Amino acid sequence: MSQVEPKGYKENPALLPLPTDKRMMGSWTFTWMMFSMNTCIPMFFLGPIGYSLGLNPFEIAFGAFAGNLAAMIVLIFNGIPGVKYGIPYPVQLRPSWGFRGAHIAIILRGIVGAGWYGIEAYNGSLAILMVLLYIFGYHGRDPAAIASASFKYVVFIVIPYVIAATLVMQRGLSAIAKVVDYGGPIMFFYFVWLLFYIKGIASPTAKIPAGAGIFSMPFAVYLAVQTNWWATVCLNVSDLARGLYADKRGITG
Repeated sequence: MSQVEPKGYKENPALLPLPTDKRMMGSWTFTWMMFSMNTCIPMFFLGPIGYSLGLNPFEIAFGAFAGNLAAMIVLIFNGIPGVKYGIPYPVQLRPSWGFRGAHIAIILRGIVGAGWYGIEAYNGSLAILMVLLYIFGYHGRDPAAIASASFKYVVFIVIPYVIAATLVMQRGLSAIAKVVDYGGPIMFFYFVWLLFYIKGIASPTAKIPAGAGIFSMPFAVYLAVQTNWWATVCLNVSDLARGLYADKRGITG
């Protein structure tokens, strides 16, 4: 594929390298961003998937650690061009895909991203509505009534949800970083609370059941699942990494 810039082409300003003096993300901001990106729909299915494959809690925990470690290594190496040169994913693709060919990979990534954005927006809006109905005591806080009403009226939350997300994204990395600085800690403390809440209502067995084993096919499938849910982020992590400070703060983050 040709890597020659088409005659008369004018580069999109959003694709130009981000100068070091325009970077706005340090260690904590990027850490909160990665943590917040973990709090998505697939995360809540990773444990049950391991259980359904016949793995015990130790194998599930080890699979999660190993899978996320592998994804983290790819994230680090694929994010280097973004940190070092301040370039986004589309520009990073050009040396290997060519100037025009890069559009193929961008469109494919965009289709997947748009699909997940729709899923997350719908379920996020559904969760917000359920919480609001519970707070205001809808139908005596009956779970069935709240669920039924939420599915019926979720559109009234989806619209402002999408508008708010669009406004943040339109303002670029700086706006995303500001939202993350506030939202990340809130999500963290929520999950700390959730952990203690679940611990209080759960009744774990005293004996850990036998699992399929870490050298089994079920464990290999689970490891692939744990790695795959980060796969799309690994591809275009430069879109985020380009906002990192090009010093030890960026490396730590």
